[in-house]
Amino acid sequence: MKKVPYLRGYGAFFIKEEIDRKIFPQYNKHKLNNKHVSINFKQSKAGLLRIFSRAGEKVMNENDLRVIKTMEAVESSFLDMLDELPAEKITVRELSRRAKINTGTFYLHFQNIDDLYDKLIQAFFDEFIASIDYFPLFISQPELFLKKLRNTVHQKIAHCRRLFKHRDMSLSKPCLIRLLRKKIYESCPLEVSRENDIRLEAVLTSLFHMNLKYDQECPEIIQKVFTDMIRGLFVTL
Repeated sequence: MKKVPYLRGYGAFFIKEEIDRKIFPQYNKHKLNNKHVSINFKQSKAGLLRIFSRAGEKVMNENDLRVIKTMEAVESSFLDMLDELPAEKITVRELSRRAKINTGTFYLHFQNIDDLYDKLIQAFFDEFIASIDYFPLFISQPELFLKKLRNTVHQKIAHCRRLFKHRDMSLSKPCLIRLLRKKIYESCPLEVSRENDIRLEAVLTSLFHMNLKYDQECPEIIQKVFTDMIRGLFVTL
């Protein structure tokens, strides 16, 4: 066993397994600062990684190709596991095994499975918003905007269904509505006001609900109804 200095004021703890200094190069290069971290955990590599992370040491560069590959492996493995069982039954140990990483690497980026799930949903929303380059059409040409939006949704629907297979998407809808509203304000000649906030939320919330309910049955009617709604609520400038 190796005796490893712990944060000041907390004495010392022992790590039962040998520390791989190739995995933890910062351990050789830096001393832990004096930030108190109240963690009661078994001595493990995962624990040591959490200490470095919470003590402010930058262990890995987020732009590093290795990190990108790790994140891709974690996301892919997590989605595969969601196809098999609900998120609450997914363990960090099994996810790490499938992604071919150690649990310490997982905890370097995520607090737990729920944190990973939330971040994947946020990343999906960010990517979805970034793929919409036609926000200026929302007021000036609402019919064309809705047609393009429908195409974008269809391109993302398979990934969306996998991601929300065991989670109610309506719980995340307010976040998506806020992102869409923000982009419409930024892209259209529309004054930011409480009244317009309510109008936009009414249109966007209804649009997603009606699309989920009637898109396969009568997409043309949905497009016409919401085109008229947008034109009626917003003055074209």
